[in-house]
Amino acid sequence: MIGKRLLLGAIVIASLAGCQMVETADVAVAPARLSASTMSSAKAYMADRLIDPESIKVRNETGYRTRLGDEIICGQWDGKNRMGGYTGYETFYIRIREREVKAFQTSYSADRACTMAAAGSVDLPVSQVPGAQPAG
Repeated sequence: MIGKRLLLGAIVIASLAGCQMVETADVAVAPARLSASTMSSAKAYMADRLIDPESIKVRNETGYRTRLGDEIICGQWDGKNRMGGYTGYETFYIRIREREVKAFQTSYSADRACTMAAAGSVDLPVSQVPGAQPAG
């Protein structure tokens, strides 16, 4: 019994050793009207993650632009599951820089990111913010 506990403890410690927190920097954003091509690219990126890409539905899209030029889209999306039924709308957050998706989030993390964007700022990885210095 003690051997099993020690093994479990060693596994937990080993798995936690690989965990790293990503340092972030606060970046200002402002509401923005995004191009049709940006919206289309975001929708295509999300559709590729669905079982049935043709079934994607997107609504309530809001656009933002960071001071770095990143384009952010917040909204709700839905798609069909393996049984052919829609799963229900959920929040999404997608950030694009120079035509490349840098972040895609859904559910709780998307709710948080979209709430922050609406309030005027987002957290970006320090590695993606020119001139930002890691803390410490």
